[in-house]
Amino acid sequence: MSENAQPVFSIEKLYVKDLSVEVPHAPQIYLEREAPQINVQLRTEGNGVDEGVFEVALTVTVTAKLPDDRTV
Repeated sequence: MSENAQPVFSIEKLYVKDLSVEVPHAPQIYLEREAPQINVQLRTEGNGVDEGVFEVALTVTVTAKLPDDRTV
């Protein structure tokens, strides 16, 4: 392999395995005027499926809280 050869990466398939949205205190929470504090957490996990084929899971958790500690 030459020194300038770059690895090849391509996304073959993309799908949503699981999706969940929770909005505590809805619909009243939408009347709030204060900006919430946003916390974003990312987690990745990779598993080999076949030779040269991998499944990669990306988990994203977003939490919004108001100053009085209520989750939005």
